[in-house]
Amino acid sequence: HYDWGRPFGGRGLDTFRKSMLEDKGIRKIVDFPDSRQCFPNVDVAGGICFFLWNREDQGDCEVVSHDFDGNETVSVRPLLEQGCNIFIRNNDHIGILRKIVLKETGSVGVVLPPNLRFDQQVSGQKPFGLRTFFRGHSAKKSDDDLVVLQSGGRAWVARNEIEEGANLIDRWKIFTSKSSSEHAGQVDKNGMRKVLSLSGVLAPGSVVTETYVLLGAYDNEADARNCFSYATTKFFRFLVAARASAQDLPRIAYSFVPLQDFSRPWSDKDLYAKYELSDDEIVLIESTIRPMETGDE
Repeated sequence: HYDWGRPFGGRGLDTFRKSMLEDKGIRKIVDFPDSRQCFPNVDVAGGICFFLWNREDQGDCEVVSHDFDGNETVSVRPLLEQGCNIFIRNNDHIGILRKIVLKETGSVGVVLPPNLRFDQQVSGQKPFGLRTFFRGHSAKKSDDDLVVLQSGGRAWVARNEIEEGANLIDRWKIFTSKSSSEHAGQVDKNGMRKVLSLSGVLAPGSVVTETYVLLGAYDNEADARNCFSYATTKFFRFLVAARASAQDLPRIAYSFVPLQDFSRPWSDKDLYAKYELSDDEIVLIESTIRPMETGDE
């Protein structure tokens, strides 16, 4: 039986996804991350897949992955890697994830323990309790007013209006948009994507609305900027893209990213060496992730 669909991401599909990924009768999946590879005039967020299911034949699945250039890789593997609760779409990502886990833990797998994962320092939605539609005032009214980064730019808000995240207000913060840079992860004409959208470092005395999430908060500027240097690497954003299943990037989208020592800055060269990535793995990252401008707000 062949079918096509979008089982990997999207709201309201948790039960369907769980039953699919635990079904040993799914013998083959052919995955296209860009729906236009199958249907040139149809844009389906998240892509298209079709699968072969056989009630009488149980076991690992033949996964046929296509990249955005149409290149194909084939791997026979379980739909759920050990310890993982999502399907890793791209066969080539698994080797990189295994190297990261081996370096950080000395064990085999694709999932880091929580204490070594970057997502543990990422804020949830509404880190300061301010909804997307919140609008601050255009002029500073008091010396105690805070800068608020909101949809459309910066404004001001009274400190006593902030009911959540008080411990974060006077720290250095790294922010990024809650939505990815591209529609459902689609690539540009060169087959590349940026993944993170507007991002930067916020000084103490600042807050953000639900439009943004915080990637970390620090007591000193140096640590914050070192963390931001990491977040702008292609390595970091490649791992976010590998975990993301929709256009929004919630905290869990950062769970494949390993934590680092932020007493120093990080570059892609540093990270490729630390995790002993092969030339082919480096080419995969470099050819699919765009450079990213650094900035402040």
